[in-house]
Amino acid sequence: MTWNKRFFIEAVVFAALVLILYLTWQVAQGMLLTANYVPAIIESYESVDQLDKSVTIGYSASGHWGWSAAAATAAFVGLAAGYYMIRYLMKKKSA
Repeated sequence: MTWNKRFFIEAVVFAALVLILYLTWQVAQGMLLTANYVPAIIESYESVDQLDKSVTIGYSASGHWGWSAAAATAAFVGLAAGYYMIRYLMKKKSA
């Protein structure tokens, strides 16, 4: 199998556009949810006793950012490879 430079560039651009659109959707959805959020102060005050009264030093609750970066990279590579293979097979079938 020989590499087709044009298909490769198209695949990378396609994957980048899909991921950019996905991230834009996530940001827009977060902005809308934030703008429309109305806190229920009375109900929140009743649950204050359930809060933890100690602070843990040196621990991050969102310590799994590495996995999300790996998943985004895998999604990018997967989209690009899938697009490339579809274009390659379509050209091979039409030739």
